[in-house]
Amino acid sequence: MELKELKKIIKLFESSAIASLKLETEKYNVEISKEQKGVPTITMPMASGSEVTKPHREEVVKSKTEEKVVLDEKLIAIKSPMVGTFYGSPKPESAPYIKVGDKVKIGQVVCIVEAMKLFNEIESEHDGVVEKVLVDTMDSIEYGQELFLVRVE
Repeated sequence: MELKELKKIIKLFESSAIASLKLETEKYNVEISKEQKGVPTITMPMASGSEVTKPHREEVVKSKTEEKVVLDEKLIAIKSPMVGTFYGSPKPESAPYIKVGDKVKIGQVVCIVEAMKLFNEIESEHDGVVEKVLVDTMDSIEYGQELFLVRVE
């Protein structure tokens, strides 16, 4: 595992609600856990069997997506099914999958979430009209985070 890959995993872990993570490969066994509030501990056994434990401070960043949104009964949130990076369009130069005012159908692709170099298409689970886009392209997102608000008909 390359150091930059490990750093990316740690960054995704820090911004998620996951309490612990364990990754095993033929060469490495990596365990990451948040033992204290906001202070995850990273344990990585070395080839000789010794362990190195390093506390890693989590940055507290308040984003606009953390603000509470009051929902009425016809306003449904499309939420992220995973931790990753949000992309609103298939390519940087392409138009977004959906924008405010667009009608969406069940099964329609609304965005892509990149997780561990895999690009996952996220589909709408509701028919309706897009009322609000809550995240920007390349934002780091968490499991269950609201991405869009859709008014169901």
